[in-house]
Amino acid sequence: MAAKRQIFISGRGKAAPYAALQKPDYGNDQFPQPRGEYKVNLIMSKEDAAQDIKRITKIYDESYKEFVADHKANPPKVQPGKRPIEVRQGDLPFFDNGDGTVTFKFKCYASFVDKKSGETREITVRVADSKGKTMQVVPNISGGSILKVRYSVFPYKWNATVGASVKLQLEGAMLIELVEFGGGDDDWGDEVEDGGYVADETSQREEWEQEDQGHAGEDIPDADDDF
Repeated sequence: MAAKRQIFISGRGKAAPYAALQKPDYGNDQFPQPRGEYKVNLIMSKEDAAQDIKRITKIYDESYKEFVADHKANPPKVQPGKRPIEVRQGDLPFFDNGDGTVTFKFKCYASFVDKKSGETREITVRVADSKGKTMQVVPNISGGSILKVRYSVFPYKWNATVGASVKLQLEGAMLIELVEFGGGDDDWGDEVEDGGYVADETSQREEWEQEDQGHAGEDIPDADDDF
């Protein structure tokens, strides 16, 4: 399915523990070459999450219908003695916590391989302060920090291990209130939060580069991405 990339801005929420926005989380990913991940689970009230739930669910349902229609029109060949992969819809990338809040799962890889050159290129997730100014020096954002997230939605088809669903691709974050571990940019449009976190002038980038080959949006999820 050829999905048109759209950028959305989430409602205001609280970062869950183990956010990785200052630098990628490599976990146990060592072989053959670690890619790392930027990630954050954002906890929002149902009221603040309503618009995100609506738009994500719409893409989730519409993409599944398209996948099923394509599957029926172009049924895959099944090798003798093997069972066909089950046509099914998977879990949504958010869940109800049962306490009036909803948790959304955002992430993106920290590098990608340039198909033309074969070189590995780093990806940097841009973090803005509450006035929408991109910070060159990102603080160690931890669980409990108040954020908004820029994200895109990528549908993926079912496979042998997961059902068809959508991935919430992390494109950037706005830091409104900082909880640090251990202790207005154009892309944000009119999104400004009064009284929130404001970066020092020395850590603000006044202009983004005209071209940024390390933008998070270049990372397209594979069909078998596990999340």
